[in-house]
Amino acid sequence: MRLCALLAVPALLAAVTPASAACTVDDIQITRWTWERDRGWTTVAGELVNRCAEPAGVQLQLTFRDEAGRVVTVDDTWLANQRDIPAGATHTFELRLRTNATTRSATIRVSDTRRWGPRP
Repeated sequence: MRLCALLAVPALLAAVTPASAACTVDDIQITRWTWERDRGWTTVAGELVNRCAEPAGVQLQLTFRDEAGRVVTVDDTWLANQRDIPAGATHTFELRLRTNATTRSATIRVSDTRRWGPRP
């Protein structure tokens, strides 16, 4: 009986492996994006494609810099209301956030992926 239990443990662990192990940030491609600042608010809009073979949740990291290139704000946000973006799908996004008045440039990157799974 003990041998059966020991053999079953690796099978159970394999069954609960998160999708984030299967999908990486390299599987997500940001195809276009823009940003603009207006009255203390910054709007970042764009589009990305999930090139992973599985649905994936996508986290973006936005870094804002001043005229000298110093970081003034970093914002990490999960897209799609913390829902998975289907495999092969294109997802458009628009984010509105507060940034420092000295912001002069911005960069964007995919910083993480994970599998949220089905929602009720």
